[in-house]
Amino acid sequence: MGFVTFTNSQAVFAEKPSNPAADLPRSIAPLFAEIGTGQYKRSANTAGFDFNISPLSGIAPLTVKLNANKSSLPADNVEFHWLASNGQSTVGSSTDLTFELPGSYPITVSMIKEGETIAWDSKVVEVHQNNLPIAFIDINPKLLSGTKPHTVTMNGSKSADPLDGQIIGYEWITNTGLRFPTEEGRYSESPILPMTFEQTGIHTVTLIVYDENGGASTASVDIQVDVLDNPLAFFTVTPGKAVLEIDLDASVSDENDSVIRYEWQIWQIQDPELTLKNYRTDEPTLNSIKLPISGNYRIQLIVVADDGKTATMQQNIYVGGTEKPVAIANVMPLFGLEPLEVELKGEESYDPDGTVKFYHWSLNGQNISASPNLSLTLPAGNHHVALTVTDVDGLTDTAHRKITVKAEKTEEENNPPTAIFTVSPDSGFSPLTVTLDGRQSNDIDGDAISYEWSSLDGDVTSSDSQAAMKFRTVGKHHIFLKVSDGELSQTTQQTVEVIKRPEDFSVFPQSGCAPLTVILETEFYPDLDYMWTYNGTFTSNRGQPVTPTDHMTTMTFTEADTYTVTLKATDNQGPPKVSRKKLLYLNCVIVIRFRQLMN
Repeated sequence: MGFVTFTNSQAVFAEKPSNPAADLPRSIAPLFAEIGTGQYKRSANTAGFDFNISPLSGIAPLTVKLNANKSSLPADNVEFHWLASNGQSTVGSSTDLTFELPGSYPITVSMIKEGETIAWDSKVVEVHQNNLPIAFIDINPKLLSGTKPHTVTMNGSKSADPLDGQIIGYEWITNTGLRFPTEEGRYSESPILPMTFEQTGIHTVTLIVYDENGGASTASVDIQVDVLDNPLAFFTVTPGKAVLEIDLDASVSDENDSVIRYEWQIWQIQDPELTLKNYRTDEPTLNSIKLPISGNYRIQLIVVADDGKTATMQQNIYVGGTEKPVAIANVMPLFGLEPLEVELKGEESYDPDGTVKFYHWSLNGQNISASPNLSLTLPAGNHHVALTVTDVDGLTDTAHRKITVKAEKTEEENNPPTAIFTVSPDSGFSPLTVTLDGRQSNDIDGDAISYEWSSLDGDVTSSDSQAAMKFRTVGKHHIFLKVSDGELSQTTQQTVEVIKRPEDFSVFPQSGCAPLTVILETEFYPDLDYMWTYNGTFTSNRGQPVTPTDHMTTMTFTEADTYTVTLKATDNQGPPKVSRKKLLYLNCVIVIRFRQLMN
C-alpha cells in the first residue's frame, strides 16, 4: 500500500509544453530603414523574389521556419543563403533557425547564382521572454489534518498567468516521491485532484503549473495525518496594486486553542535577500503589512503549538504596479541633409514601479522594430518617429519626435543652427554636479556647429557637445548654451536648483520598555524621498513594520532588543551621510541606534 492514493478517473493528460510561440504578425520596416547595427536593406531587383519567415514574433526559445519556394525568379542553379543579426546562418529554400534569447533579429536572405548575389531581402523576428505563471493551492483549511485514511481535494484552479498567457497543465508531487500524473514528462489538464493519505505523518504536496510558453512555478502545502492535536497552518491574503497593504489572517489555524506562536516570512521572489521580512506574533492576525514594490511575493506561515509541534503553509501573491512607464525617445540628429543617418535610443525609458517589458518603434505610422535602440537612413522629407513602451502590468506610454531631412542645400542659403540641450539632474544637494548634453542641437543646412557653455557661477569642464558643471551655492542657477555654424548662432538656457542638505533626524523618546512608540522627524524638503527602515539584533525581534515616505513618522517596537533605525533621503545626488546615536540599557528596555543615509 502506498503513502498516497490519487483518485481521478476522468483525467486528461498531455505532453508538457516545449516553449511553443504565438505567431504575432507585425509590420516590416520601410525600404530605406537600416535596422539595428547591421545594414539590412532590400535589393533593387526584388520583383518575383518572394520568401516567408514564420512566426515573426514569439517567446524564447523561438524556432522560425524559413521558406523561399514561392520565388518566381529563375531557380536553376540557385542557392538561398539566410543570415541572422546574431551570426546564425543556414542554406536552403526551406530551412529554419532557432533563437534562444529575447531580442530583435533581422534576417537577410540572399539569392545566389554561380557565386553572385542576384537578389536579397530581409525581415525582422521579435523574440520575447516568458513571464512565469503563479501557482496557488486552494484547500479547505479543516482538511489540513486528519486521521488515516485522510482524503483531501487539491484545487489549483486559482493559479494564473496574469502577465502573458494562461495555465495549461497541472502536476502534483509529494515529499514521498509520488507524482500525478505518474508518467514523468506529462501533466494533467484538470486543476482538481482528490488525494487519500494512508500513512501518518506530515505530507508536503507541491503543485507545479505550466503555461503555454513552457514556464512553470510551484506552490506547496503540508497535510498532517493521524495527529489530532497538531495545529493547522492556513491563512488568507488578497492581491492588489502596489503600494499594497495586506492583512494576514490565520485564525482558522487554532481551532484546538493550542497555537502559541505565529511566524511569518514575506519576500519578493525576484529579490529575496533584500526584501525578506520576518514577523513573530502570538496573535493569528498580522495587519497593515505594506508591499511597496510590484512583483511576485511569497508568504510563509509557520504555526507553533504548545507541545512544540509545527505546521507550515506557503502562498504566492502578485502585486501589480499602478504607475505607467515613461517613454524616453532620444533621436539624433533631428535635422540634416539626405541621406540622413539617425540613431534612435529608447534604453533610458523606465517604469517607476517595475520594469519596461516591450519597446515598439514606429516611423510615419508603420512599426519598424521592438528593440530599445536602432538606426535609420532617411530620405528628404518630414518624418514622425514614435516610441511606445509597455510595462509588465500592461500600462503604456508614448514619446514622439519629428525629424526634418532636406535635400542638398544651395550655396546661397544659410539658416541659423538650433540650440537644444538637456541637464541631469536639475536639482540636488550642494555640491551639485550636473551633466549637460547638447547633441540634439542641429543645423538644418548640415553645417558643423560649435558649442559654448556658460553660467554665472558654475564650473565648466568642456566646450564639446557634452559637458559638466559643478555648483556649490544653494539656490537657482542659469546655464546657457550657444551654438554657432561660423556665421549665425542661437542661445538657449535652463535652470538648476541647489538645495541644502537636511540635518540629522530627531527621536523621542530614545529608550523605554516594550512596547515602545517613538516619534521620528527630520527637516522637510519637497524634492526628497524619505524612507524609514529598521532592523533588530535578533532577526526574530521585529516591531510593527513601518516604511513611510514622510519626513515625520512613528514606529512601535514590541520586544526588547537593540534596533538600528535608518533614514534614507534620496535625490540621486551627493555622497552618503551617516550619523549614529547609541544607548545601552538592560532588561525590558529597548536599545535603539540611529543612522542616517543620504545619497
